[in-house]
Amino acid sequence: MPKQRDVRIISAFFSYFFSDFLSIRDSIKMAIKLHLLREKWTPESVVSFILACRRDKGLPIFKSKFAGIPFETKEGNAVMAVCWAGEDFIGSRVFTGVPKGDIELIEEGFGDWKKLLRKYSTEEDLRRALRSEVIIGGKKSPLAGSVFSYFYGT
Repeated sequence: MPKQRDVRIISAFFSYFFSDFLSIRDSIKMAIKLHLLREKWTPESVVSFILACRRDKGLPIFKSKFAGIPFETKEGNAVMAVCWAGEDFIGSRVFTGVPKGDIELIEEGFGDWKKLLRKYSTEEDLRRALRSEVIIGGKKSPLAGSVFSYFYGT
């Protein structure tokens, strides 16, 4: 059981920290600057990025926040798109003007690139993307093949 004096010190520490929380959050928000290729969010541009990343044997990842703070630009909501792993031919970019519904879809959890392909593209594009291998550190990962087999039974 902590002593009364210890509780006061801990309480003072937390009250000091949380009173400055908003100013810390605002400082982080002001400091976030994305120096990446900017591209307008359109169904064609999103599908093109996803398919290019999968052809590169990578996994497309979409992020709408950093440290709990949403990305915003003058054009509206923004999303950072990264092609993780692969053979490094696909550069990261920032999509601007992202509709609120797509932001919510991205924030639901993993697998957002599959959901976006289902929404904006054809079933054949989705099959092709799921069939692609994943290269991590120059080695093939069985991940994509097993995912394809699970969904399509081949």
